[in-house]
Amino acid sequence: MMIGYEEKEKTLDEAINFNKDNLFEYLTHLLFIRNANWFGTTADNTHRELSGYIDSIPIDNSIKMEIDDKVMQAMTEVSQYSYEAGFREACRLNKVLNSF
Repeated sequence: MMIGYEEKEKTLDEAINFNKDNLFEYLTHLLFIRNANWFGTTADNTHRELSGYIDSIPIDNSIKMEIDDKVMQAMTEVSQYSYEAGFREACRLNKVLNSF
């Protein structure tokens, strides 16, 4: 599942009528989007450091911005993967604990 920054406009019926088999994916996606800005201090520091390296390279600013965008995209995808994996494990743990 990829995070998209562009939203597609939907009618109310289209927005409500989703595939119930993919409810888990919708939930993790919504929760991730809600918490997407929570990279954490380490990731913020790493991004700041990488941005400093990128800025020090004598290349055109448009290329610097493109590289920085790719860095942010990679960090976001890694963050989303980690978030989804943690969410899945929390759901499994909750199911096990509720079975007792």
